[in-house]
Amino acid sequence: MGLHTEKPRRKTTGVASGAVTGRRFINYSDAQCNAKGQLAKGIAMDSAIDGQTFAIIVDGTGLITAGEALGVGDKVTTNGLGKAVIAGRGEYINGVVMRAQSLADQLVEIRVSGNTVSTVPTTTTTSTSTSTTTSSSSTTSTSSSTTSSSSTTASTISTTSTTMTTTTTSMTTTTSTTTTTTVTTA
Repeated sequence: MGLHTEKPRRKTTGVASGAVTGRRFINYSDAQCNAKGQLAKGIAMDSAIDGQTFAIIVDGTGLITAGEALGVGDKVTTNGLGKAVIAGRGEYINGVVMRAQSLADQLVEIRVSGNTVSTVPTTTTTSTSTSTTTSSSSTTSTSSSTTSSSSTTASTISTTSTTMTTTTTSMTTTTSTTTTTTVTTA
């Protein structure tokens, strides 16, 4: 067993709602935690009677009474008496053990959770939307034919021009245009 110390970074003052035993988890009503897995505001530094003010460690390291043997790195919550016990699934993590304590009812140093984390497993659903854009390409082909004929009475010039345009995008669209021009000279 090593030396257990505390280095609170932040403390607040509470007004006891019922009797509070020092070195136990305190809830947000400034009462001693009385249910396993309960969300804790911090650790009571001293005992207090109903209506009396007392200091609460809300961030940093603090000494708390162990409710069971605890190892370094164990995530702890409160038991029904406000003591530190290993957190189970669905229970709030109110701190992390800094130095092991092999005996119950002895002081253990924990890092008080500034941001309370629940051990409830969570599922994250991620949606991915993919958009594909195909660049357009355009092909134009033109064919022309000219027919000339001569006769003694009339001259006929016939010009036929065909233009075909094909445009391709993500969906294939085909556009055809045909232009026919006929010129008759008399």
